[in-house]
Amino acid sequence: IAKDIMMSARRLKHEEALFHFTRALELDPRLSDAACGRGRALQRLGHLQEAESAYVKALEIDPENAEAQRSIVALRSHHLLAVTSEKPAR
Repeated sequence: IAKDIMMSARRLKHEEALFHFTRALELDPRLSDAACGRGRALQRLGHLQEAESAYVKALEIDPENAEAQRSIVALRSHHLLAVTSEKPAR
């Protein structure tokens, strides 16, 4: 039960972070760090395509955003590994 409670608490924390990053972007759409934070929250909630879009947005705003660069590479690498491991053996 304690494990379930901890998982719920983490999920709520990520949902709250997502809310705040989204709100920050509504107030100022030029905040690259907010777009990146939104991507991180989405990724931790399991919304990988939306996370990738948020990282892309962060890089459109600031192509030098190192965290967004690393995060999108890691996300895409993880996705490629998952896709290749799902292919059935012949």
